Amino acid sequence: MKKRASLNRFLSVFTGIICLIIVFFLLIIDIFLITGYQKAIRTSEESVLAEYVGRCSEDFSEISNYIDDIYANDNGFAKLAGTLRPEEVYDIVYDLDFELKSKLRVEETLAGYILLYGNLDNARYYTNTGAISYDDMRELKTVVSSFFSSENGDGQWTFVEINGNVYGIWLRIRGNASIAAFYSLQWLKEQIPETVKSADDIMFVWDGQIFGQEDTDKYGDLPSITENYAQVFRVLDGNCYIYGNRVENSDLWVCMSVPVTLFTYMGIPQLLMVVLTACSLIFVFMIYRYLRKGVIFPLKEVIHVMNQIRDGMWDARMEGENSFEELEQVNETLEVMVSEIKKQKLLFYEQTIEKQKAQLQYLQLQLKPHFYLNGLKTLNVLFRNGDATQGEKLILRLSEHLRYLLEAFLPVVLFPL
Repeated sequence: MKKRASLNRFLSVFTGIICLIIVFFLLIIDIFLITGYQKAIRTSEESVLAEYVGRCSEDFSEISNYIDDIYANDNGFAKLAGTLRPEEVYDIVYDLDFELKSKLRVEETLAGYILLYGNLDNARYYTNTGAISYDDMRELKTVVSSFFSSENGDGQWTFVEINGNVYGIWLRIRGNASIAAFYSLQWLKEQIPETVKSADDIMFVWDGQIFGQEDTDKYGDLPSITENYAQVFRVLDGNCYIYGNRVENSDLWVCMSVPVTLFTYMGIPQLLMVVLTACSLIFVFMIYRYLRKGVIFPLKEVIHVMNQIRDGMWDARMEGENSFEELEQVNETLEVMVSEIKKQKLLFYEQTIEKQKAQLQYLQLQLKPHFYLNGLKTLNVLFRNGDATQGEKLILRLSEHLRYLLEAFLPVVLFPL
């Protein structure tokens, strides 16, 4: 006999496979969208930081080249480094001051300058008040004076933080004179968060120190992190991403902190897709549950009821109502078939009883009392007349007749079909 598969098992396995396939593809789509979104966001944030750092690098290069040109090629500055008469110093300083002011007014990159001469006895400075306050400028003058005395920072970018503001200093020292140009980095702290809305903090790292951040302990590992990279980096530190980009021609790192939130990993479309996936999972589960409750379990109940009927339990019925019309029709048809079988069986029993009654009546007709009375009277006459031979023959005929009747009809009466 050919082995047949179980319909219930087939429905369960088929539905489960379909659900798993749907869930698998939805998860693949979610992972693809979320991964693509994160990659795009990380790339965008890195490119924004790189763009601003690139502009900063260009400003550094322009300022350093301009000051180096004065340092190397300006005859007035060369004379100022030596020993001059007061009237000669005045003319040279006036010309240099005028040139530097003109440069500062034209170029937005130069935030201010200080010209020191005469062994720090004299100084001329000017600042763009929108970039450097007068209080900060006085402190910058002190810093530059200390550099001039120690001859530190000559020919390289040096960075200081004054009153929470970060400044870059390009200093050139020649003899008794020095010139320092200032560059304010505050515009990075203002413009980067405007472009990268998710940016939390902008920090600067130079010479193992963190600038521009009041809570330095929050990013205490940042200097050691920058030592492991040459130009750029992105690391996950606690609950935030930290991006770093080194300004060319200097050892300054510009770092940006981006907190890790839900929208760090996904945007609105990706979030909607995740919600859709969750709703789809719930919907698939509900369909599977509804299918089991509405089809698989009713089919098992139908098979159970049919087995009970086969075993003689004619009153077996399916409990409850079915969700599907076809299964309800199967249930109703099964009830009609059982009812019809019971009617046919009852009719068969009635026909059997009627047949037995008819046979019994026939037997009764065959066993009428006057028949046997006549036979006995005949036997009496034969024996009185001394005809024993005919009497014996008649007795044998009567016994055969009675035996025939008993063998033919008595089993039907005693053992009905």
